[in-house]
Amino acid sequence: STTLTPQCYNEATQTAMAWTATNCFATADTKISPLMAVTLTKTPASGTLFAGGTIDYVVTVTNVAGKPATSGTLSDTWPAGIAASNVACSVTDASNATTTVTPCPAPSTLAATPLAVALKAGDVFTYKATATVPAGTAPGSFIDNKATWTPSDIAHTTCNGANAACDASTRHTVSDTMAVTLSKTPASGTLFAGG
Repeated sequence: STTLTPQCYNEATQTAMAWTATNCFATADTKISPLMAVTLTKTPASGTLFAGGTIDYVVTVTNVAGKPATSGTLSDTWPAGIAASNVACSVTDASNATTTVTPCPAPSTLAATPLAVALKAGDVFTYKATATVPAGTAPGSFIDNKATWTPSDIAHTTCNGANAACDASTRHTVSDTMAVTLSKTPASGTLFAGG
């Protein structure tokens, strides 16, 4: 807020044919509100998937501690043809108390209808969803996913350090080979009859 304190004098006097005038000025007291700051993450960022397998995506929006309350919308570009399950939303406050948020929309709807979220100082909003890769997905294909946070007040909010909407993207490669290791121990040694 800005408070103007007028201190303006515009007086003139005549003394022996000479005119004198006081200066005219004004002062303003300006209170500068702290900049709101939010961070956005999406994990896991990369890795290998298998046709028919699953991956658990986690999106977090954090209102940095010590900053004012803020709000915005979360959207998600969910991969086409990927089924989602185990969808859950929650908010963890600065005291580590977690509250479940309902309803929690399916990720496939978040591109067209972003989810509005309000965060107090220190709040962390978490969005979770399990993706299932179709069985017939070709090896070498990429599964891309991108979450976007758009602050309600972009001019006074940084998201991942910038005064703008910010993204968190993931990319996973579909493989046709699963890696398995087999071991059996003890590998060798001495035994005794009856032992």
